[in-house]
Amino acid sequence: MSFRPTVAIFDSFWTTVAYLGGGVLTLLGLITVMSYMLYQFSPSIQLLVRSRPSATPYYSAARAYITAILTLFRLLLRGFQAGSLRKAVRLRIELEILKPPPDRPLRLDYDTGRGRKASNKKYRTALQKYRQDKKEWLEEIWTDLRTLARAEESARSIEIDNLTPLIDSDRIKSYFNALYTERLSAGEAPCFISRVTVRSGFITPLHLLTGVLKRYDEDWQRAIDDYGRAMIIEDDELRGNTARKIQLFIFDCWLLWGPSISLCTCTPWRGEKALQFGSGDEDNSLSVMCSAAEISSALGAATPPEAFAWQARVTGRLRWGAALHQADICPAQEAVWRDRRIVLDAAGETPAIKIGRGNNNAQASATYYSAYIWIMFAMCTDRDGTLRANHPDEKWMDLVPFFAHANIADRDSYDFQINNLAQNAVHGAMQILEMNTALHLRFVGAIDETGCGHDPIHKDPKNAPTIRAKMNIIRQQIIESSAGSSTLERLTLTYERDNLFMKGDYSTCKLPKIIRKYYESADKRAQDQGTGSE
Repeated sequence: MSFRPTVAIFDSFWTTVAYLGGGVLTLLGLITVMSYMLYQFSPSIQLLVRSRPSATPYYSAARAYITAILTLFRLLLRGFQAGSLRKAVRLRIELEILKPPPDRPLRLDYDTGRGRKASNKKYRTALQKYRQDKKEWLEEIWTDLRTLARAEESARSIEIDNLTPLIDSDRIKSYFNALYTERLSAGEAPCFISRVTVRSGFITPLHLLTGVLKRYDEDWQRAIDDYGRAMIIEDDELRGNTARKIQLFIFDCWLLWGPSISLCTCTPWRGEKALQFGSGDEDNSLSVMCSAAEISSALGAATPPEAFAWQARVTGRLRWGAALHQADICPAQEAVWRDRRIVLDAAGETPAIKIGRGNNNAQASATYYSAYIWIMFAMCTDRDGTLRANHPDEKWMDLVPFFAHANIADRDSYDFQINNLAQNAVHGAMQILEMNTALHLRFVGAIDETGCGHDPIHKDPKNAPTIRAKMNIIRQQIIESSAGSSTLERLTLTYERDNLFMKGDYSTCKLPKIIRKYYESADKRAQDQGTGSE
């Protein structure tokens, strides 16, 4: 009896086992190598994933990781060119932030009301165009990345036409948030590594008191909720008076719509300052940090007829305001680091700001940049011949602003609105004074006069009369033409630099602290009310 078939079977079995074992070991080795590579690349993959906004119906978490891994492998070559893979990853992210992809069309937007077939056809056409645009966008991004990676670090600059990609950008927030969540190496700050050049915008020596409206939904709700509580503050002399109702509404409305104050030369402004750089409106702006010499150069380049905003091209690196230290900005502009604002850091750039009127007639004529022009008064009473504010510990309760929207980039438009504001403010003040015969209104500051005893860093090049001066002329005309117009005698428009009202504590330069105190008081009232109701 032969045992050869059995031996052959065993030989075949062990050969198969050995073969499979070798394959398994090879597979395990491959998996180990791939796992090691993914482990090494994990920080970059996480950065790519976290730098995108939250997942959408078209961009799930799984797809985000797959896209990140594929993108990373395409970046390997650029990593050698840029000096490191991490730098290549960050440049790729920053390019996508500043030059965002086209938006995928929504099916809902193509419901024409003419039947599903017609709407489906329009949607398919839009979807086809989107895919073509997306393909062209990707080609442009990779071309720009190749150029950036090959350039010297100091020359890596991304140019964009305007501020639109930067204002209230979820992509920038996601990117900075991703940098925050990592263990940043020594000296690495959560900011762009590429320089950003914005070709078109308006630069102005203003500081936005409150932020972009879209970012400040929380503050809107806080102020609205507090309106009723502030109306019934127990130790308020004007409690229940119509004058209090008017004051609270005007102050809240002025504050929540995002006014600006002029940069000044007094003590709170000592240190590094930031100019306002915006597009269309002050509420659509960024803070531009630059050296005193650069500020002086930029403002010195401006000439009439434009008074307070000039077309400009600005270069800098984007930073997150909350990451700045208090020493990086003057105390009057603490909102830059206290609020959730994006900052364009132009320090060290030469030149950081280039004043210009555009490359064609349309751009040269597009002098449109709107902002609130305003003048503010303190509600006071006459105490032994001296006017004193009623609430020195809660100064916001005394402030009555009059305001209007104006185009501050065009002199004719600006002058027109200034004249209208002066007229309206006189008549508005008269009505408030008629509501309470013991009330006085005293000038404390304006967009064109800080009221602190010092001059703004930029003076009107035409040396035109201020809002206060125009109001005084109108006030005198009314008093002289109307017998018994004693009401306007309680409107005080004098401004004495050597004898400041309440030591200048109601001036525009103190408004950042006054507004912070307002929100703190509102929160405390809300907390006390909540505690009392339990």
